[in-house]
Amino acid sequence: MEEKTFSMSVGVRGTILGYEAAASYSVLHGESCFQGNLNINNADMTAIVALIDSKLSDELHTLLPDFLTHRSAELRFSYAYDHEMFFVDMQSFRVTAIRLKNSDGSYSGSGFLCEISEQESSGFVAELIANAKRLIGIDNFYLYISKGLQPVNIGRLL
Repeated sequence: MEEKTFSMSVGVRGTILGYEAAASYSVLHGESCFQGNLNINNADMTAIVALIDSKLSDELHTLLPDFLTHRSAELRFSYAYDHEMFFVDMQSFRVTAIRLKNSDGSYSGSGFLCEISEQESSGFVAELIANAKRLIGIDNFYLYISKGLQPVNIGRLL
């Protein structure tokens, strides 16, 4: 007997909070995925984070009061049966965070990747990047952190 499967995708494009956005929801073989992006211009990033988690927004504002205001960036997200991923691209500063999930919904590992350009850094970080570029010819500097029983492959974050 032939097994029947259900597949569906729905996409939307428009504005969210006054910023250009696109999102889609897909179901394939019983598994779902919600993904999209948001392009922001001259925004207070803590206000956008506050829509999701006000406590985190307050902490970010305390830690980086001036860094997160008047920023332009592309935000991308993906939420599926096997992962949750969030990506922020501010041209010279990029962050990717991912959490992997088991089939029962529990988390099996997480990863964090931060790419910093020499132009946007200062002090020790700028000196480190400049020296690494000069000594070994690197183009970009990455901070990579992985945690959990199932480490995240850095290639997946790149």
